[in-house]
Amino acid sequence: MKQDDLERKIEQYYKISKKTSGTFNFGVSKEKKAYIKEIFKNSIGEEIYKIIQKHNLEPKKLKLLDMGCGLGGVISTCEKNNIDAIGIDVDKDAVNIAKERIKKPENILIASGESLPFKENSFDIITSTCTIEHVNNPKKYLSEAYRVLKNKGLFIIYAPNHLFPWEGHYKMLWLPYALPYTKFIFKLYLIIRHKKTNFLNSLNFKITPNYLKSLLKNIGFKEIQNISMERFLKKIENPKEIANPGLEKIITKLKKNKLLNLFLGTLILFLKITKLYHPIIFTAKKSKHD
Repeated sequence: MKQDDLERKIEQYYKISKKTSGTFNFGVSKEKKAYIKEIFKNSIGEEIYKIIQKHNLEPKKLKLLDMGCGLGGVISTCEKNNIDAIGIDVDKDAVNIAKERIKKPENILIASGESLPFKENSFDIITSTCTIEHVNNPKKYLSEAYRVLKNKGLFIIYAPNHLFPWEGHYKMLWLPYALPYTKFIFKLYLIIRHKKTNFLNSLNFKITPNYLKSLLKNIGFKEIQNISMERFLKKIENPKEIANPGLEKIITKLKKNKLLNLFLGTLILFLKITKLYHPIIFTAKKSKHD
């Protein structure tokens, strides 16, 4: 499929999904352009590949599973870098688009991360990007990842931090400590802001750095590394890499003014201490010594 046709198909996909969920108005040109640009830029896929490189893994010898592959960005990046990659997702429309973006469409499957159709010890690397906050049972989801990961295999997970004072799905500010994991309070907040509330049913507000680290540890993962701040600081240093136009403008303005830039530095220190950064990024290893 040609790039223009694929862009139109992706635009239509998001137009329908965002209108149905009521998260934000995808018809706004700035948001639309930013979304489409980010999809084809494959930023997260490129970041994941850099993480793989840091672990000195040989691409041609790897078999990777992307849990919740969405529109196939990670799989597309893996193919470009000679990694044998399989993606699964429960969204049939997203899967259909993902199949059209990659060379081997048979590698994209409709399946749930909470019940993977693979044998134990099947993959060298498993990735999960912006998916765990939508699953019914995060522990089961991570346990399935652990089950199909090979011994000494690498797990990479990206997730929104619900302590962060910006709700990425709705594109709006909110107060995490004032609304701790309480959907009822957040529902009222959305009603006041004239937003639809049905999308809340798909969100798990418990996803925080401490919660995620605890789950990974309890399931049996070892060498758990939190690399969230490293990525966050890179975005602050280069605001153009921030996908959201509104946040990009705010950070750019803060950096240009000396006094505000000092405030930004204080804010970064505060975020490190309180773990209010976004997103959460962990790497972990499966390590059995039976």
